[in-house]
Amino acid sequence: MKKLSILVLFSFLFSSLLPAQSKWEPSFSGGIGYISDKSGAGSYQYVTGGAAYKKGNLLFGGFGTFVNVDVTFGGYNFRSNEYTIGPSLVGWGNFSKNYDYAFWLMPGAKFFSDHGHDALMAQEVWQKDIGTYSLGGANLTDKKNRWFHSYKLQIQYQKNFWSKKDGLVNGNISDSVNFKAVNKAYLKTQFEVAIKRFNIKSKARLEPKLVIGHLYDGGVKKNYLEFGTGIALSFTKKERYYEPFNLQYRARYDVAFTGRLDVVELNVDAIALYKLLK
Repeated sequence: MKKLSILVLFSFLFSSLLPAQSKWEPSFSGGIGYISDKSGAGSYQYVTGGAAYKKGNLLFGGFGTFVNVDVTFGGYNFRSNEYTIGPSLVGWGNFSKNYDYAFWLMPGAKFFSDHGHDALMAQEVWQKDIGTYSLGGANLTDKKNRWFHSYKLQIQYQKNFWSKKDGLVNGNISDSVNFKAVNKAYLKTQFEVAIKRFNIKSKARLEPKLVIGHLYDGGVKKNYLEFGTGIALSFTKKERYYEPFNLQYRARYDVAFTGRLDVVELNVDAIALYKLLK
């Protein structure tokens, strides 16, 4: 949490140094999540900051992300600090007479530092990884605010290329250590549809959403399906879509529907919130 607080402070200070009429635009967002099933539960937090040069309806820049994970499942505790840096591209505009569009692409290099142990501390492991994490997506916003006519698609891809592992069994180095976080590869696709937008002020609106997703987990080599719902606070300004808040609940099942993992997630975009309130 100390590292998370430092990054938050740095991002706010960096944003305040940009001139008011600058073509450079800061970005700052974060989120928290809670996950649970019959074997345990845990949480994660993330914060993302960056800056981009605005040219027309495009933003060219870079970003940095910090993620903290702390979960316990089946008596095994896993903690991870993850860092991602990379370039970013964001664009928006008029798609047709009925729709505005936006898209984003954020490929990055990722660095992992993990620690895990069983309930009795009989087995303890450390792992460091270097890999890649990429995020891309797009949305279509219906200008006529018709039922089920605004959409959002987001794709995440992650893979580790290099790993260093150390482990102890009863305080001794052993070949029998079970490294549960060896393969961090996954591919996730998530689709959201806004049921309808309900105006709450001159600019702001509430968007209840339906969510469906697919996850391939390279660690366990399994496919999962997610179903859920959510609600977002959003607004559009000069054809550009902003989402200051997004709260979701998703239920994750394996393809045989033999188990369920519950996910509750809140995401906040501080820059979008500032633009809404100013």
